[in-house]
Amino acid sequence: MQILISSYKMYQLNYVDENGTNTGDKRPMEDIGAPKWDITLTLLLSWLIVYLCVLKGEFKRKGIDDT
Repeated sequence: MQILISSYKMYQLNYVDENGTNTGDKRPMEDIGAPKWDITLTLLLSWLIVYLCVLKGEFKRKGIDDT
């Protein structure tokens, strides 16, 4: 049987010490792991597409477009 815990109680158990102060994330920064390359490259490609669309819009606005 699974015991349900409220989100407030889970926060209190994980991030608040005995004095009532917030301890923040208990994991060190070195513990974040390696980047997920498929997601990273997809994000890079999407920003490249956005940049090129904005650049093309600037050329059309200035009348530089050849097409």
